[in-house]
Amino acid sequence: MTIKSGNLELRLKVVPVELLLRHEETFSDVVDKLVLELKNWAYPQNPIIIDENNIVLDGNHRTLVFEQLKFRYIPVCRIDLYSLHFLIVKQIMVYYSHVAPLAQT
Repeated sequence: MTIKSGNLELRLKVVPVELLLRHEETFSDVVDKLVLELKNWAYPQNPIIIDENNIVLDGNHRTLVFEQLKFRYIPVCRIDLYSLHFLIVKQIMVYYSHVAPLAQT
C-alpha cells in the first residue's frame, strides 16, 4: 500500500524480519517491557520506519523484540529519506521566508 501527499510517499508493507538492519543501541529494560506488551497485542500498533536500504530509522527496539520472539514478518513503512529531507528543508525555508521579514520590522 502506498500513501502519497505532495512530494512525500510512504510505502506500507510486510517484510521478513531478517531483512531489517538495526543500527542503534537497544536497552534491555525497554526490550523486556516491549516483549510483554507485544504478547498482549492483537496486532502491532505502529509499523517500523525503514529507508530504501532496510535500515531501521525508528523501531530498533520493536525490531529486536520481533527477532527475539522468532517472528518471521514485520510491518514496515518504507520512506525515501532523501525526499523526506528535501521536503523538511523546503518547509523550513518557507516558514523562515514568512517569519524573517516580521523579525526585521
